[in-house]
Amino acid sequence: MTEREDTAPKTFEQIRADLRATYTEEINRVMDDCLTALVLPADKASIALDAAQFVVFMLTLKTVEASGDVLNKTSLLAAYFSIQKHIIKELPAMILELARSIEAQQGKTA
Repeated sequence: MTEREDTAPKTFEQIRADLRATYTEEINRVMDDCLTALVLPADKASIALDAAQFVVFMLTLKTVEASGDVLNKTSLLAAYFSIQKHIIKELPAMILELARSIEAQQGKTA
């Protein structure tokens, strides 16, 4: 690696990947801690869905705060609809990528 590569500023994609690794680890840790309190799979699934709903709620607030907009009905709904649109557009591809990865890994171990 050259000196220039060592000091080159990170791209937005690199920063996002680093941050995603951090919050993925923390979310997994918190959810594992929460779900160990429950025994029944249906209860665990219910709590996971509740947590997903609450995360979207919190991120709606954080999105408005980060944008510098005033917290009000218009800004909150705009942020929520933006998140919803992103989830609908991006999440299925992420899930399919994970499923393909799992299937490939299972094929290697079978």
